[in-house]
Amino acid sequence: MTRLLTDLPVPVPGGIMDKARVLDAHYIPARYPDGSPFEQYTILQSMEAIHHAEEIVEYADDERVVR
Repeated sequence: MTRLLTDLPVPVPGGIMDKARVLDAHYIPARYPDGSPFEQYTILQSMEAIHHAEEIVEYADDERVVR
């Protein structure tokens, strides 16, 4: 996620980048569930990730970088 944001043609606020880093940490475990069993994830972690993703999409939409 951070890679995508750094490639945007607009400056990205630090708070958005921090949220992207949180999502980056979920990338491998979510892709390879055998490496990290679903029991390790709580509803709070899932909700936090969803909230961060929504904020990033909202930022991109507000900056009109999503076409």
